[in-house]
Amino acid sequence: MRPRSLILSAATVLVALTASTVPASGPYDFELQQLGEGIYVAIRPGSTRIPVEGNATILINDRDVVVVEGGGTPLAAEKVIAEIRKLTDKPVRYVINSHWHGDHHQGNQIYQAEFPGAEIISHRHTRVDIAGLAQRYLDQSAESWPQSEEPIRQQIAAGNFSDGSPMDEGARQWMEQMADAIPVIMDEIGRIEVTPPTLTFDQGLTLHRGERTIQILYLGRGNTRGDAIVYLPEERIVITGDLVVLPTPYGFGTYPSDWIETLSKIQELDFDHLVPGHGPVQSDAAYLDTLKALFASILEQAKKVVADGGVLEKLRAEVLS
Repeated sequence: MRPRSLILSAATVLVALTASTVPASGPYDFELQQLGEGIYVAIRPGSTRIPVEGNATILINDRDVVVVEGGGTPLAAEKVIAEIRKLTDKPVRYVINSHWHGDHHQGNQIYQAEFPGAEIISHRHTRVDIAGLAQRYLDQSAESWPQSEEPIRQQIAAGNFSDGSPMDEGARQWMEQMADAIPVIMDEIGRIEVTPPTLTFDQGLTLHRGERTIQILYLGRGNTRGDAIVYLPEERIVITGDLVVLPTPYGFGTYPSDWIETLSKIQELDFDHLVPGHGPVQSDAAYLDTLKALFASILEQAKKVVADGGVLEKLRAEVLS
């Protein structure tokens, strides 16, 4: 039995508790926040919104632009590129993928088409996983998404889920978002061409872009086996990918013991702003302590249940009680 799978269950409960606070806006809209000279974050409002879409960070340098995260769909990438062109006429030279999950790289192809010669950077494990796991993930997404929003709208009108259970207000809002997003999502899934990174690293890679130093670091496993963070030492900004997600961590096939250690290494960096993979920018490391405590608690409970001869169902019940 793998206790790391329980993080997903714990996150699911928290998602349900926060669903009613999710902003209502377009499926791929974002809010632009400036963190410094030439540094902008395209923040996806609400980490529980449908479809899932991560934050993207725009670094405008002396002669070019570096973007952290390629976006979850071609449309997501196109929206960020449109904003970049409002800010500067400099070309995008590098796109950094923090990990292999589709909402962080499925817009890669658009950057390469719009900016010929643009390099896609990731950890070496991430490139392998994008070239392999990501295509299977995309195929499964195409099969699992409803082909029409009509059944969902019928459930909303009835006030019940398909199994007959009642739908509260928070769930109703979430289902409405899903119904609104389905036509766009299905169009976008058909446009995606999985595009692996062209440049990889093992422990770290430093870009010197004029006056700006951009450190791309591998501090250990956590959300995936190839998580990369981006650190701007002069500007005191760290960009974490999905090693940090607010208000709920994403726990799909993760490494909770390693994750705690990796978060501790992030805390050792000198930063004033932390840009998570999803959710609002943080101004301190307090949330990292919350995440570490969550993972430690789940691991402790999991070990106890396993030691008592428990099975997965019992473990879930213990963690979620």
